[in-house]
Amino acid sequence: MELFWDWVKSSFALEPGEFADLLSGVGTLLAFVLGLVILFQDRQRQARIQAGRFVAYAEALDDWNGFDIVERHLIIRMTNTNDVPMHLVSVMTSQKSQEFINLVVRDESLDKDSLVEKGVAFKPGENWVKRFTVSGPILREHLVVSFVDGAGKQWMRDLRSQKFLSARKQRMIIEFARNMQANPAVDYRKIGKNLA
Repeated sequence: MELFWDWVKSSFALEPGEFADLLSGVGTLLAFVLGLVILFQDRQRQARIQAGRFVAYAEALDDWNGFDIVERHLIIRMTNTNDVPMHLVSVMTSQKSQEFINLVVRDESLDKDSLVEKGVAFKPGENWVKRFTVSGPILREHLVVSFVDGAGKQWMRDLRSQKFLSARKQRMIIEFARNMQANPAVDYRKIGKNLA
């Protein structure tokens, strides 16, 4: 054991008591960092659970006249089963469609701050159902619902799989929607296939 303490004295210029203090300080610091990591992960998990309580789904419905499809409908249903309101709810698609490119559920003319100030939000327990007549086949895998939770974090969820999108995929979809609004004549369908 003396060989170890001789090595500590020569390498670190520390006495055995000082070395023990150093080890306890490093251990305390690591315990503090580990506690912060666990707290951060728990808050992320709670936020994901809260966002998961905002239920949204879409269903396709076709009106038939004998053997032909007369009209195609898409029904979007949303329910806030949370205990906090959800803001800036919108539905976006990666297909070229006038009805669904950045369809804001409440009011398109308001920005984020005024939406929150005026209280335009999905209140807890509120339902929203809308039926759209669409010209072509709009598949559910191309629909994404976007919303901001009570803490101000933006979430995007694929309506087909009900999975939340990664930050990279969120940026791609937002950029795609901006390009569609800026250049509606450009055919973005080829780009949109990469988003689904």
